[in-house]
Amino acid sequence: MADQPSARKLGTSDLELDSQYRNGKRWAVIVGISKYQYSDINLKYADRDAEELYQLLLTPNGGSFQADHICKLTNEQATTGNINRALRSFLKKPAREDLVLIYFACHGSPDPDRPSNVYFLTYDTDPKDIAGTALPMKEIDRTLQESLLSHKVIILADACHSAAIGGGIGQPIGQPRSVIDNSQKMNRFLQAISRAKGGVALLTSAEANEVSFEDTKWGGGHGVFTHFLLEGMRGAADLDGNGIVTIGELFDYVIENVQRATDNNQHPSRGTNAYDRNMPIAITANTNFSPSSEAYQQKYQTPSRSSSRVEQTVEENLDVTLELALTAKEMTNGVEKPVFTGKENITVKIPAGVSSGKRIRVTGKGSFDSLRQKRGDLYLVVKLLNTFLTEDELRSACGINYNILRDFLITQKWQKADEETESILQLLSSRVEINDLPCEDLWTIDQLWVKYSDQRFGFSVQRRIWQSVAGEMSEDSWKSFCQKIGWFSQANQTSRELTIVEIRSKADGRSINSLVNGYLPSFILCIAKGNELIAKRFFDRVQKCRL
Repeated sequence: MADQPSARKLGTSDLELDSQYRNGKRWAVIVGISKYQYSDINLKYADRDAEELYQLLLTPNGGSFQADHICKLTNEQATTGNINRALRSFLKKPAREDLVLIYFACHGSPDPDRPSNVYFLTYDTDPKDIAGTALPMKEIDRTLQESLLSHKVIILADACHSAAIGGGIGQPIGQPRSVIDNSQKMNRFLQAISRAKGGVALLTSAEANEVSFEDTKWGGGHGVFTHFLLEGMRGAADLDGNGIVTIGELFDYVIENVQRATDNNQHPSRGTNAYDRNMPIAITANTNFSPSSEAYQQKYQTPSRSSSRVEQTVEENLDVTLELALTAKEMTNGVEKPVFTGKENITVKIPAGVSSGKRIRVTGKGSFDSLRQKRGDLYLVVKLLNTFLTEDELRSACGINYNILRDFLITQKWQKADEETESILQLLSSRVEINDLPCEDLWTIDQLWVKYSDQRFGFSVQRRIWQSVAGEMSEDSWKSFCQKIGWFSQANQTSRELTIVEIRSKADGRSINSLVNGYLPSFILCIAKGNELIAKRFFDRVQKCRL
């Protein structure tokens, strides 16, 4: 099953939780940019979002962060150089046990010339030279991998704000802050970053095909994402009234309320890696939360649970989460499935197209509190009932989680699998040159594609085709390769190379046998773009890794 946010097992470490909250050090990097050097791309409320979060963190309610433990950069302060120093120098200070919060409210955009490279647009970014002046989003990854020791990291990204750069999109709800293609690339990259280091709790403002809104209706002028983030930390997310807001409670509160406030036009997206849902993020005023207090006991001392129950979330102690095993066919086509909740048998309709790790909410089927006359919800976590590469075989030299790629491939979601492959390899290639890509990771990616495509797709398949057409290298080598694997379009007596979007669209929903051998993955097109020398370097690496 793909990693999911999960409640920790209760034990001795929980008795230290309040002590860590009260006494452990907390650090934050907060970036909010509304006024840019190039005023054509100005936003309205991103700086206000950042300022209000900063002020909240200084209060006991927000965690009593020390002022010198917060690096706040807004508007003209938020240059590429200053943000880079905050990530690479300031965040060297937190210790392994400290909590670190990273918050961005600004524009985000891919490089128009190299769309796979994604950037935060800083104050001094030149929109006509994004690659040369903006902050590469991979700097977040470098910080997590090279500079930051802490294992308790929260990333809150309201960076899907590129409407001004992309021409804008009209929406009735509020002012949109993003263009869909840009949002997709940024969210995929942030998801890959969060999976590259365990324990990172990630929440982005919108799903990969959506835009993020800001308007005066939310707190007098905020992004809707940050508005509910602030409200949740002030206590609204503490639904059980036990005096402390955990990261799990906060994420659930923000997601539910943003969806409601935007009529389901914006869905905040949490990271898919495992993190500690019980990690405290805020505490309500005048609350005694020592381990011996009634509030602490209510929060963490829950009744024993049946072995079939995966977790019981701490928000209400009424919500129940169970695993639901489905076959690949059931995931693809949908199914009505009988489920025993622990007290009753119910039938749940599973929609078509779910993937392993998907959480399905069944309202009003959790535990019942007779005193409060309140019933929780049932959450079903989809698990694949199939045979596949074992966890030991999903090797990575860089700590990459390959469960999601595997699950997309098992269910033949070719477009999603190709996008996930690109995200992983862009992350790897941001650390090393093409000819130094780790063989362990190339092997794992290739074996997953080969296994679940009946040996029709994968780097090793493409390498053999490349070698059959490239020979000693000629001007036509790349064209011949693309024609061989179906990446050329013939129409009106003209031919042209397909775009990545066209390749993925053509593959989505198709059976394996209807596609040409070597058709996927499309990563070589992302990096080579017709350059035969780059293609040769990549396939030389594939061969050297004995794929």
